[in-house]
Order: sequence, then C-alpha cells, then structure tokens
Amino acid sequence: MIKEYLIAIVLGCLLGFGITGGYYNLKSNQKTPPPSTTIPTPIPDNNHSPSTETNPNTPTNLLITTPENHSIVDNSKLTIEGSTAPQSTIVINTPIDSYITDSGQSGDFKLKVDIESGFNIIQIVSIDSEDNQSKVELIITYSTADI
Repeated sequence: MIKEYLIAIVLGCLLGFGITGGYYNLKSNQKTPPPSTTIPTPIPDNNHSPSTETNPNTPTNLLITTPENHSIVDNSKLTIEGSTAPQSTIVINTPIDSYITDSGQSGDFKLKVDIESGFNIIQIVSIDSEDNQSKVELIITYSTADI
C-alpha cells in the first residue's frame, strides 16, 4: 500500500512539473518583438556620369533639438524639432506610423507625431539633395503617471 502511494506521489509531481514547465515555455515563446519599420532607401540612378555620383557614406548633419533622448513625456502627441542640411527630406518612423517632411532653406524642421503608451523607439532619417543619409534614434517613454 505504501508503494502505491509513493508511485502516485512521484507520478503526480512529474505530471505537475511537466504541465508547469510546458506553460512557462509557451508563455516565454509568445513575447512579441517590437514592430519593424522600413526606412526608405534611395534607388541609385545609373544614368549619372562618374563625376556626379554620390557617396552614401557621407552623412548629413542631423541634430534633434527636442525632445531629448531617453525623456519621459505625458502626451501622445510629440513635436520633433531639429536641423539638418537645407532642403532635405526627413522620414520619422514611430511605433504607430511613418511621417515625411522637408527641411526649410535653413535646414530646420518641426513635425508633430503620435506615439503609443510606454516605450517608443523613434527613428529619424535625413536624406539630402545628394542622397546622403543620416540617422538618429530616439527613445521616448509616454506615461501619464505622476512622478
């Protein structure tokens, strides 16, 4: 009789650990990766002479003045301001959407974007008239909690 009780206890433990381990494994594999965003890349034009070819390794100067990297904001509407080369195309990718604008004659730009609650990785790419690119990544946290 004691032998049957011991076998029942061992089998019960094995079954319990098996179910618990399977559940834990299932939950740990369901973590969703952050949404992927696509940054447009200019298509090279092969009709140019070698003297007008651009160097893709030459970065434009891209400076973000607001918001500061790693800042915490309390509004889902975020204004991104900065400066880059004059007449550049600015592409801003947030977890919610992608936005495109142009910098002015002085190179300044300003655009209001939407961010989601929590941790946001915002990619900002500047493409100048010679197809030189520069990229900046901001990490912004949107929270309505009182700090």
